Amino acid sequence: MCGIAGTLNASGHETRAVHNRLSQVVQVQNHRGPDATGVYVDDKVGFAHNRLSILDLSDAGKQPMLSRSGRCVITYNGEVYNFQELAEKYRLELRSRSDTEVILESFEKIGPAIFEEMNGMFAFAIHDIDANAVWVVRDRLGIKPLYIASQDDQLDFASEIKGLFALRPEMARRLRRDALHEWTYFGNALGARTMFEGVDQLEPGHYLRVDLQNGHVEDRVYWDLATAQTKLRQAPAQSGGLAAAAVRTRELLDLSVRRQLVSDVPVAILLSGGLDSSSIACLASRHSAKPLATYSAAFDYDPERSELALAAEVARHCGSNHHEILIEGAQGADVVRKMVASHDQPFSDAANIPLYMMSGAVSPTHKVILQGDAGDEMFAGYQRHLTLNRYGKYRALFRAMRWLGDLPINDRRYARAARILSALGASDDAKAMALFLTVEREQQQPTRIFGAALQHQIAADDPFLRYREVDAKLTGMSIADKMLLTDKAIILPDIFFQKVDRPTMAASVEVRVPFADNDLVDHVLGLSPDVLMHGGIQKGLLRKAMMEVLPPAVLAGQKRGFGVPFGYWVTGVFSEQFRDVTADVAGSRPGLLDAEQIDLMWQAHKAGEADHSFMFWKILNLGLWIQEYDVQL
Repeated sequence: MCGIAGTLNASGHETRAVHNRLSQVVQVQNHRGPDATGVYVDDKVGFAHNRLSILDLSDAGKQPMLSRSGRCVITYNGEVYNFQELAEKYRLELRSRSDTEVILESFEKIGPAIFEEMNGMFAFAIHDIDANAVWVVRDRLGIKPLYIASQDDQLDFASEIKGLFALRPEMARRLRRDALHEWTYFGNALGARTMFEGVDQLEPGHYLRVDLQNGHVEDRVYWDLATAQTKLRQAPAQSGGLAAAAVRTRELLDLSVRRQLVSDVPVAILLSGGLDSSSIACLASRHSAKPLATYSAAFDYDPERSELALAAEVARHCGSNHHEILIEGAQGADVVRKMVASHDQPFSDAANIPLYMMSGAVSPTHKVILQGDAGDEMFAGYQRHLTLNRYGKYRALFRAMRWLGDLPINDRRYARAARILSALGASDDAKAMALFLTVEREQQQPTRIFGAALQHQIAADDPFLRYREVDAKLTGMSIADKMLLTDKAIILPDIFFQKVDRPTMAASVEVRVPFADNDLVDHVLGLSPDVLMHGGIQKGLLRKAMMEVLPPAVLAGQKRGFGVPFGYWVTGVFSEQFRDVTADVAGSRPGLLDAEQIDLMWQAHKAGEADHSFMFWKILNLGLWIQEYDVQL
């Protein structure tokens, strides 16, 4: 795993100045690859690279890498797990054992058609000197990040936003106001947008072709979830029904785990004791000549919710060398500021904190971790999937009952039911998806935390725009299918994979996610929600598939998630930090935050009249981000 950056200028640039800026980039992205750095510059192109050595630890794997012919050069972040098959298929003559060289040589041989064949997580750029063009590419599901800034004839890219700022130190660090309304609902900017004005993300399954002759940039789609599902559902049905689907699921997950164990450095497993991580740990143990290392975590504030006992049972079952880590709330207060700096944006999934702490504990002995993210999104692991599959056909009834969700009741027990009613009764599918994926309610506008003038300015911005963009592609599908695809299109790339990448790379650790394997994803896309939720239960198919692999306690267990106690923290050990940051930002950025409104919410929360913990967590992250980057309004 690595960090990449580049600058492309069709008008040409002064090479020494570009080299100096790229040298700054490799310093600020050093945590992504402290093992080696490299810079490549010609009259229109500059590439930078930080290397975390995983495959072929020799100098033959260093980057930026030049092809054998000298025609193409690459800077690459990621892992392509089927690189050996690609090398054989295209009869490549190689100088190294790295997947980097396979990508480079196969691109030179067949061009951008290779992108769809690559099974892995990646973001990279290739300069084809003969074609006078650069291709900038991101993987199918957006596991690896890639940020873009363009102006006039110049386009810059980097693995992290701080890398772009190192490339363009003159760039203003301004709040992107049209993302602010969206942020109040979800705690993140979604899709191509970021919270910085002038900075975008390259979307998953996309690549840019930059013509260095005239500066023209084309944004092309090489893989799309909705298109892929339509094709797979139109294919001849599998024979054998449910039993065959379960066997195939186990085979493909086992294949994915086996592929992702390939490494020239030691591999560990993050083991929560839940279905997803336990499946990975038990399958991985079958392919390791010696016991694998597994790591589990618990929080000091609530030992009764700890899953350490179940994780230890799984570790004994698969014979791993097991370790337990205690996450203390007092430590988190220091780490939350570091996480804001790692994400370069206000990021509101607090699971990044324990992931960073666990990565720090693992990094002295292991550079690579396998982890269970994407299992729920692939195999229908959330209550919303079950709810929509059961009740989606009664949408007209729920629309008629939607007024119940509008009642001005603040009781915590009522709030969740009201939110679900509002989502089921939403006027369109895009809004339904969005409301299922936020704890906020339209009836209590989350923008009320801002000053009156700012509320008025952003009121017309659609907070559900990203959901509408995705829904526009999901025609003719059931509401349950739409929810599953929306999770894959938004929740995975914009929240969960960012949560995985930033904190672990901050500790110089590579995390791999076997549930996002191309072949497994294609298999899942071809299955109906009824099959995925076999028996009317969440992840019913996956449970059936793993019956001969996992202990009964795991198969029978209820989904609990990684219950990070941010609500407990923000009103407890973080409370002084929250009040200080809020006061500082309210004072230094007049009109941004309504301190009086936030104080009223605080009093209601402390009195048990409402649960505003997630909003407080979002406000804390926003404030820390503004302080960290001196963000201007």
